[in-house]
Amino acid sequence: MQTVILLGLVSLLTDISSEMVYPLLSLYLTTSLGATGCPHRRSLPGRSARAFLRNPPIT
Repeated sequence: MQTVILLGLVSLLTDISSEMVYPLLSLYLTTSLGATGCPHRRSLPGRSARAFLRNPPIT
């Protein structure tokens, strides 16, 4: 029983950390590596991380 709880806690922490890192990945790619936004992707309004930080969407 203790092993199951420990594995659940590790899984929770892994999920939280991946959710925290994912939004920063595009910022890292554009600022450090000089990557540009993919012209074929339209699901995330097709803007780079810098443009998103300058003009965040209104929710």
